[in-house]
Amino acid sequence: MAPHARLEHALDKQSYNMLPLGGVVRTAPAAVRQVHRGFYGLGCPHPGIKCFQSQVSKLLMHYGCQSLLGKKMAVSVRALVLELGLSPQPFQASYVRYKDWVTWSWMTSIWEKCSLYNVRIDILDIELTFPRERDCWLMQRFLEYGYSAAQLVALNRVRVHQQVVFFSCVLNAPGSDLDARYLHRRPDGQNWSKLKFPQEKPAQADFILWREALGQLIPPGGIPVRLGRCLHKGYKIWDWRVCREEGYLLHYKSETMDVYQPASPSSRRWRLTQENATLEVIGRPCLVREVGDDQRIVTSVAPAVDLVIEPTTILEVIRGWEQGWFWRKIEVIGDESWLIPAIEAGTVLAVADGSYIRELFTDANSCAFVLECQEGRGRLLGRLTEGSTDACAYRGELLGLLAIHLILKAVNTLQPELTGEVRIGSDCLGVLG
Repeated sequence: MAPHARLEHALDKQSYNMLPLGGVVRTAPAAVRQVHRGFYGLGCPHPGIKCFQSQVSKLLMHYGCQSLLGKKMAVSVRALVLELGLSPQPFQASYVRYKDWVTWSWMTSIWEKCSLYNVRIDILDIELTFPRERDCWLMQRFLEYGYSAAQLVALNRVRVHQQVVFFSCVLNAPGSDLDARYLHRRPDGQNWSKLKFPQEKPAQADFILWREALGQLIPPGGIPVRLGRCLHKGYKIWDWRVCREEGYLLHYKSETMDVYQPASPSSRRWRLTQENATLEVIGRPCLVREVGDDQRIVTSVAPAVDLVIEPTTILEVIRGWEQGWFWRKIEVIGDESWLIPAIEAGTVLAVADGSYIRELFTDANSCAFVLECQEGRGRLLGRLTEGSTDACAYRGELLGLLAIHLILKAVNTLQPELTGEVRIGSDCLGVLG
């Protein structure tokens, strides 16, 4: 977990003592010591590169698994995403530019080496998307206003404390003006977001800068173009919600809620009817105004959340599952819809083959698979590589048949009443059972 600058010189003392034993002058520069023997170097290992190789291997092996280590990695990556606040792909951001925004950790050390060695890592299972149309990451908006590096660090510190990710988080329910509570320090113990943020303790000077920055982003009277429709329920915890269908206005507290009902059938006012009721999240976020003792008026209401769009193709079903890395190398020849009529006609042949070469990779097995219509409707093919300490030829065969099984499961998700058959071929009878 050491920074790369320390790893670079971690073996200098050992090299100084060891090189003369091999007939090499001990003052040989690192560029000579660490060049491969094929290029007339000594072939000594570079500690930073070897460390990076081990880290990436461990990340590929454990991330996404339900083991304790896999879950810890998932939590660490999500914490890095929230603390950085720029993208769901933190390893693709510039480490040199944004390193001061985050806490040093094992994941941060991977990010440092990715940036240094120009390596791209994609994390495909982070479901952190914009809640509204025309939304954006708040820190990206601050970057557009040209704040200095030190000011951006301070703004990010306050953002994490206020539990803000997107621009919509600091706006009101209609998405047109500032939510005034974000101008003030979030009380300890209160949660303003459903996401779990790291801990930060910004100074008072940081909050002064925060208020100035929000004033620039959101001028008096609101933003020129309000945010668009709601794409999902979002991550912000709202204080007030209204459900006109059931006749309730709800004020949420930390563990309970107050219930308001219409003062009269024709009145716009809502009066308090029950305090400290059991929490129940219903209705839509709204803004209210106090008009008297225990009475409120609803001034604006957030748009309704659009309905979830159901997948209509096999690939859309597959991409909706977790472990998206599994399907990176998949290719469809012909219209994707050929598979369903081919199954009905019984003309689909599915073949998979596994591979394991111990002499080259002791901790990796792979496979290739093909689904093809024997009447020429189309073809679907792909390949997978899995890193595992349990890698073997049998596991490679299992991997190929698993891919075929999941593709057919996606077909069944789209067409539960589909009947027909698929012929499956494999050179491993043990896998076929």
